[in-house]
Order: sequence, then structure tokens, then C-alpha cells
Amino acid sequence: MIGYVLLISAMIVMWFVVFQWLKTYVPKETPECPEDVSVIIVEVSCANNILTIDKLKNNGLFSVNGFILKGEVSEEGIGAIVDAGSREISDGNYPFPGESELEPGGEKNNLYFSGDNSGKDYIITSIELTPVRIQEDENGKKIPVVCTDAKVKKEISDCILKLND
Repeated sequence: MIGYVLLISAMIVMWFVVFQWLKTYVPKETPECPEDVSVIIVEVSCANNILTIDKLKNNGLFSVNGFILKGEVSEEGIGAIVDAGSREISDGNYPFPGESELEPGGEKNNLYFSGDNSGKDYIITSIELTPVRIQEDENGKKIPVVCTDAKVKKEISDCILKLND
């Protein structure tokens, strides 16, 4: 009987020690984007199965490390979202190519999103760009933070991309 009590007591103490140790790996609060994160899609073009953001400008007060791009497609009058993050992207998803961030007041030119030429034609009616920042959590670990409040949308016309379903 004493052996069972000692065994259960030891298991409770071990559980408590492991629980306290694991709590140090879970951040208490997730970092949030600052309010003054803002980008503008200045120019967009589309030709030869390639959507190009000709000019993207950071007009906010904080640097941006990249973005998530989505395109709204029009199919038989129904608007649907095509997630560009899950498709083939060259120079178009975070982080920015060649550089780690887009500084306040800075511009990026010629960011491409190409169709994969294997599916059907989609008529892209608008694009939605959500900035992403790399921030440190309270443990000093760098994590990407999606700035959903700074999302921008740009209407486009005459853009046909061939995408696989």
C-alpha cells in the first residue's frame, strides 16, 4: 500500500516538473502587427500568364518583410479566392527576394505571380495583398506575423491566368 502511494506521489511530482518545463516553450502572448503597417499597390499588369505587381510601396511607419497574395477570380458570376501562397510563385511571397524587408517609404518593383500553365483559364478581377512582418516573441524567437488589418485590395482587368485546380 505504501508503495502505491509513493508511486502515485512520484508521478504527480514528475508531471508537475514536466508541465512547468513545457510552459517555458509556449509563448504567453503572440506578437501583433503595429497599427501603422501599411502598403500600397501602385501599379499592376498582367500579360502572358504572368501577373506583375509593377510597383509596391510601403507608406507605413514600420518595415514589412513580405506579403501573402490572393487573387479574386470571376467564374460564372461567382467570386472565389485563389490562394497564391499555395501556387507557384517567383519573387512574390514573403520574404521579399534578395532583401529581408521593405523599409518605410521604400518601393519594390516587378514582383511576379505566374500561372502554372496546366489548368484552366481564370479571369482575375482583383488581387489582395496582406503584409507580413518578422517579429520577435517574448522568448526572442523570430516568427512571421500576418498583418490582416493592413490588407489592401486592387481591382484589375483583362488578367487571365492558367491555374491548376
